[in-house]
Amino acid sequence: MARSAPARDVDGLRLATGAGGRRSAAHVHWFRRIGDDAFSGSSLYACRCGQVRAAI
Repeated sequence: MARSAPARDVDGLRLATGAGGRRSAAHVHWFRRIGDDAFSGSSLYACRCGQVRAAI
């Protein structure tokens, strides 16, 4: 089984690359609130791909 190359993050779009470096469908981050950051007090938001961001 061939492994695909890692995804590339470009302007908030996650571009997955398949075998041979070809790009497949773009992933648009869909953030949902998961809790509060204990250090800054900001809300934390996570995407289904694993990326986590704090609220501004």
